Amino acid sequence: MDRTIAGIMSFWKEIGLYRTGNVNKQLAKVREEFTEVTKAFCLYMIKADEKRRANLQKEIGDLFISLLNFCEILGFDIEECAILSHEKNEKRNYYMVEDECVRDK
Repeated sequence: MDRTIAGIMSFWKEIGLYRTGNVNKQLAKVREEFTEVTKAFCLYMIKADEKRRANLQKEIGDLFISLLNFCEILGFDIEECAILSHEKNEKRNYYMVEDECVRDK
């Protein structure tokens, strides 16, 4: 299997997700995967061992893939979405307060 983003997308394209996938169901999948990341992160914070680190990485990957597929079903390029977000945010004033990144409103 091609381990690039293009290769991953090719897998999902071959099974027909981008052609016949339901965008509402895919958004539900994004929410589900975010919950899984949250759970894995909490477990990792309790005990930061290699097994939990690897599990957190896999869950983050699942979230990324679900978001990638959501974008593709909508006809969006995920990289373009990231660029647009950066362009929006680079004009804002961000700073750190007590280990948290905040911005002026």
